[in-house]
Amino acid sequence: MILLISLDNDTVTDTICNWLALQNKKFIRINSSQSITGIHFDFNTSSHFISINENKFSLKDITSVFYRNGNITF
Repeated sequence: MILLISLDNDTVTDTICNWLALQNKKFIRINSSQSITGIHFDFNTSSHFISINENKFSLKDITSVFYRNGNITF
């Protein structure tokens, strides 16, 4: 899964997301107005998750990161 970090209303990232969707690629987009609402690290079971609102994502599933002018907030 690809993690995209960008600003809100970034048309270049919109175009990239559209292309990824056409290619049936899995991706997550975090805009600058979104915050990570939860973090879970369990090193005993190698379980590492982040939550954005009600959606939970495993960090093991993220294979690459695309960063374009955004930020990640907690």
